[in-house]
Amino acid sequence: MKNIWKILFLSIYIFSAADHAAGAVELQNQMAVETSPYLRLHANDLVAWQPWQESSLKAAQKSGKPIFLSIGYLACHWCHVMRRESFADPEIAGLINQRFYPILVDREEQPQVDALYQSALATMGLPIGWPLTVFLTPDRKPFWGGAYYPKKTTFGSPGLDTVLGRILDIYARRKKEILADAKQVIDELERESENLPGTISIKHIDNFAAKLLTEIDPFDGGFEGAPKFPNVIALETLWRTYIRTGRKVYGQAVEKAVRQMVLGGLYDHVGGGFFRYTIDRQWRTPHFEKMLGTNARLLRLMTEVWREFRNPILRDRILQTVQFLLREMLIPNRGFGSSIDADSETEGGKEEEGAYYVWHQNQLKEVLGDQYKLFVAAFEIAPKEGAALDTAMEAGILFRNENTNEELADEFKLTPTKVAAVLHAELQKLAEHRKQRVPPREDGKIISDLNGALISAVIEAGLALGQKDWIAVARSVFDRLYQSHFDPAGMLRRSVVDGHLGKPATLSDYAQLSNAALRLYETSGKTGYLNKAKLIAKQAISLMWDNKNHGFFSNNRQQTQYLLVRMKTIVDSDARSANSMMLRVLAQLYYLTGEEKWRQIASEMMTAFGGISKSPYFGHAGFLNAAEDFLAALQIVIIGDRLVKLNNQLEHEVAMVSIPTRVFQIVKPGTQLPDSHPAQFKEQVDGKPTAYVCRGQICSLPATTTKDLHRTLMNFRKYR
Repeated sequence: MKNIWKILFLSIYIFSAADHAAGAVELQNQMAVETSPYLRLHANDLVAWQPWQESSLKAAQKSGKPIFLSIGYLACHWCHVMRRESFADPEIAGLINQRFYPILVDREEQPQVDALYQSALATMGLPIGWPLTVFLTPDRKPFWGGAYYPKKTTFGSPGLDTVLGRILDIYARRKKEILADAKQVIDELERESENLPGTISIKHIDNFAAKLLTEIDPFDGGFEGAPKFPNVIALETLWRTYIRTGRKVYGQAVEKAVRQMVLGGLYDHVGGGFFRYTIDRQWRTPHFEKMLGTNARLLRLMTEVWREFRNPILRDRILQTVQFLLREMLIPNRGFGSSIDADSETEGGKEEEGAYYVWHQNQLKEVLGDQYKLFVAAFEIAPKEGAALDTAMEAGILFRNENTNEELADEFKLTPTKVAAVLHAELQKLAEHRKQRVPPREDGKIISDLNGALISAVIEAGLALGQKDWIAVARSVFDRLYQSHFDPAGMLRRSVVDGHLGKPATLSDYAQLSNAALRLYETSGKTGYLNKAKLIAKQAISLMWDNKNHGFFSNNRQQTQYLLVRMKTIVDSDARSANSMMLRVLAQLYYLTGEEKWRQIASEMMTAFGGISKSPYFGHAGFLNAAEDFLAALQIVIIGDRLVKLNNQLEHEVAMVSIPTRVFQIVKPGTQLPDSHPAQFKEQVDGKPTAYVCRGQICSLPATTTKDLHRTLMNFRKYR
């Protein structure tokens, strides 16, 4: 099957592009009429980009030309490099327009297209990432590709000019073999989307966590290797294991990872918020895109760790991150935008990665004045990717070094409190100075799943830190999304841009938005949010549930019509897989309502994918976390009135303890809990608000004080 790929590989890396006869350019660039900011950014490319839609795909098949597919997103630095280098080059653009059918996709707008072709190239053993460059047969089957290609061959990396030439040459001479191998790729993807039946137990999750622990970087925190991503979902598995077992080694691994991230260059110390990843293992030099999903996941994880250890630095980072999100990513009366670009303009007007964020030592001296020495004793500059290691000569991102405020206080004859105040003031000075720079582009797509994830994270942070205004913002954003993201037929859409509805929603959109509604029900007690969560989940089931083999497809049939494979995945990317999120939602719906249909579907999912328990790997963390939610939910009920002070104190105590499997509700005295609820016949004690903590069919003794409730929560959250 892979013989033709080997030939293509050797051809591309050894030979140069051949001359090709010029042909008439039949297509015109269609990106100006698209709603995606990323696609519109390519409207002036010389490549005659077409959108991924029915009319284009039919035209591509009719043309008989191989499809040149490029997939990227607005915040992606290397996507911009390829746009400036290659897609604006007359020779390369001319060759693409004449000999290929060019299609451009925003992976945030159509993640199902991205997921299919990322998986296809991975199956073929080819590089993946963004921008993703894929060569397809006219009927959309992949036969070659990679990630970023430079314009010209350099340092052993084949140039796009060479790749295009050799693809055309091989496609013309060995088309029959290419078509046969491309079909085999699709067949393999269909096999990969099949279920892996089995059972999952808590013991399996324990074994998986122990395996993950061996991959922790003992020196710099997080998981081994570089580039270094937060990998929040896998860290959550370790955190859950710490909470469940009480074994400190798991909690320490997560706490160290989070501490290194919030002190390093992954975090923007001047403006708040996190970048997507760093290129080095020390968490110092980032790629500079800020993604809504990254910040939602890290906000949630920081909140859990802060609940346990109450580290003041984490509290500051939670506050600063939410402030950043509200200030820079919230679009008034709409929702949160999806990302902020890695690239921005230098003083000379040139687009450059990280230009908005980096500092030179001379700039720090100029802005900070007398406090410069104290500041650089606390903060250092990490050079940008490819820069010299002599940071005195290079601009770079700030990161906090190992010097504590106490050590700095001794050195500069100040109190630790004064040191903290000075550093905070100096960072504010830098923030004001940075406002004079040209800010990076923002992607204003209001994406359903990203907003759902952030709403949930902001609610958790607001509950833990007692920030009711954050919860109010989260509620307002959800209410707005619920109005704006359903089409006239009542179907959820993935995104809205400037009031224009985007593509149909994916499973991830349904799962994250339903989960957000459940968080709002939990914090408000309003049954309207519970009903919305149920409605969203029901729509997902009707559109994407596999009635024959169980589990959820990633998309509905309409979206899959031109994808060749209707994928069903439980493997996490940066975010948890949609099936894992849906399992969590179903588990919560069952525990809150007692309705058997939710338990039945969740149980069928557990069986359909349970075979991963035999040999789970990194990408299965999300599903195993959700399996724990289903198998071992900690149900907490307060019988009382939300207007009573003691009731609020008990509620706050619940919010201050890290319990990842929590299912919480407040019910008024006399409320009938579901028949399946273990606290069904529990009552108040002496007419006071009373809390019960239950796992399985076992409930705690009643707790009417915060001290008793705290002790009960700490005892019940541990189990083996």
